[in-house]
Amino acid sequence: GLGLVSFAVDVHASQMGTLTRLIHAVELGLVPEGWAIDENTMLVVNGRSHQIYGAGHGYHVQRGAENGVTITIHVSE
Repeated sequence: GLGLVSFAVDVHASQMGTLTRLIHAVELGLVPEGWAIDENTMLVVNGRSHQIYGAGHGYHVQRGAENGVTITIHVSE
């Protein structure tokens, strides 16, 4: 990545199935957290605040308890 944000970003989440790739990367500890974004959708980052805009969804993936992950689905405002 370009290092513009402190988390991983994956695109075409629903269309190309990249959400599962991000889930595995977080689960394996390759990245601490990440966002998977659908096509025609954007993630706006303002400090620690995140907003999703557009036609699709954003999926926030974080490490959970006991080597699991937590996935939060965000919809456009």
